[in-house]
Amino acid sequence: MIPTSPRAAPLRNTPLDDIEIRFRNQAMHLLCIAGLGGLPQVSLPMATIDGLPLGLSLVRPRRADMQLLALARRLTA
Repeated sequence: MIPTSPRAAPLRNTPLDDIEIRFRNQAMHLLCIAGLGGLPQVSLPMATIDGLPLGLSLVRPRRADMQLLALARRLTA
């Protein structure tokens, strides 16, 4: 279990440079774990910060895709 992003989602009117530097680059440090490792990952909107959504990512071992989806369904039901 890891946060999907290091912070809440940027506001709609956030300048693109700020999104690239403060949000995208920092998020990639968290999001690349599953991709580089070839691991299944699902992101669930499980929390909020200052009223903005914050995702929680679940990562499982290789070939555990169906177990991951079943867990995600249980957590969001």
